[in-house]
Amino acid sequence: MSLSISFDDGYKTVYDNTLPLMQNFGFKGTVFVCTERVGVEDFDGEPTMNLDQLRELESLGWEIGSHGKNHGVLTSLPYGKRELEISESKEFLQRHGFRVSSFAHPYGVSDEATRKIVSKYYRCARSAFEEQGPYILKGTDFDPHRIPALYFASFHFLKRVKRMNGWLTIVFHSISERAPTRRRDNWISLQRFTDFLNNARNAGLESFTFVDAFDKIRETEVVTKLSAITSMRESLIARIWYAIDKISNLCWVDLCKKCMHAIMTIKTGANGGARK
Repeated sequence: MSLSISFDDGYKTVYDNTLPLMQNFGFKGTVFVCTERVGVEDFDGEPTMNLDQLRELESLGWEIGSHGKNHGVLTSLPYGKRELEISESKEFLQRHGFRVSSFAHPYGVSDEATRKIVSKYYRCARSAFEEQGPYILKGTDFDPHRIPALYFASFHFLKRVKRMNGWLTIVFHSISERAPTRRRDNWISLQRFTDFLNNARNAGLESFTFVDAFDKIRETEVVTKLSAITSMRESLIARIWYAIDKISNLCWVDLCKKCMHAIMTIKTGANGGARK
């Protein structure tokens, strides 16, 4: 069914290196940005995209989502401050003209209280490594504010997504020729990312932004349920008509018998009168 390629933190390498590659493959992505870190020169050793660059991505069909304000672990914050992190990051993006529907939990960590706050402001939210799967989603039997994601996927895993007709979300951070000076665990080389895109295309997967894939899987489930209801209704109508037809036939047979009986009675009476 679909593949969502997401990028956390809004590093400038996404604009410089990833965007041209994604365009060559006809893929669109989702960038989850920390609003206090937009357009800065040093976020864990790397510059981030500014507002104009993010707007360009959105104009090309990409999605811009929220990753909170400061990339803090939300579950460690007091409830009030936690809500401000979640709500004010959306307000910032909306104030600058972005359409914001989705959220990515910083570090992939959330709890029930955090997800309840997120659900007040966002239609859907992405988790990360805290999840144990299943990573390939089908139907709507999942928490819309705790959608699992993988940091990478092999060609065989991507083919499995296609076979299952499911939805898979992948998370990337910084993509460049050289590893950054800090947070190397979040870095992936351009060559490895290109190989991933080739594998996704060869597996026959379509690329959707996070919120578009979320809407698509929900719409598919609604259509499936409506089809099931329609089939049940048509089956019920067919059974009713069958029953009516059976009843009608029985009534017609009964009517014919009564008519024949009446005719025979009249005929017998007429014959008896003739003998007199």
